[in-house]
Amino acid sequence: MIATRVLLAAALATMAVPPPVTVEPDEQGRLHISVAAGKAGYEAKTFDCSGDVVGAFPVDMSSLGARVDYDVSDLVTITAHGGTIATPDHDFAVGIFGEDNDLKYYDGAFGGLQVTREDEHAGFGLGAIYVDGHDHFLAATAHLRIGSRDGVYFRGEFMPAEPAFGATGWFRVGAGHGMGRKRQVGWFVGASAAPYTYGDEFEPRLFADLRLPVVGGFDLLLGGQVGDGEDQVQWSATTGLRWTP
Repeated sequence: MIATRVLLAAALATMAVPPPVTVEPDEQGRLHISVAAGKAGYEAKTFDCSGDVVGAFPVDMSSLGARVDYDVSDLVTITAHGGTIATPDHDFAVGIFGEDNDLKYYDGAFGGLQVTREDEHAGFGLGAIYVDGHDHFLAATAHLRIGSRDGVYFRGEFMPAEPAFGATGWFRVGAGHGMGRKRQVGWFVGASAAPYTYGDEFEPRLFADLRLPVVGGFDLLLGGQVGDGEDQVQWSATTGLRWTP
């Protein structure tokens, strides 16, 4: 009888302990669809002929977009992303400084395509992106990862292929964990720069991205930046969802 009670108590104790967080590996050929929105408060600057700051202007930015990842194989992924980006303060800036001012603005559509190869211990990606704005530019995109694909890694990104492009920083370098193909809690933190970091100064911001599995095949995406400016704090915040059918 005592042995039975002991076994019963052990069974109940085991049932009371929550199971560990499981990691669900994605299969080859999996599709991942992300949508996100972002809001940012940056600071644009004007300079004199000597390169000294003569004015700083707050710039609000918003972004809304989507990203589609298709895992062609266990190593290769094709990523497409696009959406809208807006800086509504541009007209106000023109009214103050005129059409020939140094204040850059980005307003309209963006879209890009990137191909990545992600081995277990290293990965890289190359692509291109188009962004509407004062110069309607077409730029290369790239990233390099050193470290575990689904564990701890170091990563650098130029023009990252994010759905809320513009509210994430256009150059980022940092460390992360769990942001690979396995569905698990993941994070990526480090320093970021641009848009609206230019001239003779380099003003990095701190950023953090978080991916949280919530229900079914859905993951919650959260991100943010914060850094000093000439007259104000520069910041951004993004939120979205990632769906793996």
